[in-house]
Amino acid sequence: MGQKVTIKEIEKALIEKKGIVTDAAKQLGITRRQVYYRIKKSQRLQDALREGRETMKDVAEGMLHKGIREGDRVLIMFYLKTQAKDRGYVERQETTGADGGPLVIKGYTNVNPDEWPD
Repeated sequence: MGQKVTIKEIEKALIEKKGIVTDAAKQLGITRRQVYYRIKKSQRLQDALREGRETMKDVAEGMLHKGIREGDRVLIMFYLKTQAKDRGYVERQETTGADGGPLVIKGYTNVNPDEWPD
């Protein structure tokens, strides 16, 4: 585009391209740098960028749910670890045992290597 791109045109491109600035810039015939400069100066464009990215999150979340319904075990585990912590689906590393005591693993306790028998 030889003429100046309007805020309305940039806003539309950001929403259509789901917040991917490079794609919006290509559609408008301007550089990424120009788009970022305009976004920095305009609350309206900041909102459009955020809206576009939120839309893409919705798409990704929909695909995640679809994969879970289809039985994808990796996606099921990911979902449970990130969204079902309140149900006990957490990964953590234990560095101490109960009440801060020594860590007991299958009948063994943490032992200082200096205390190992010869």
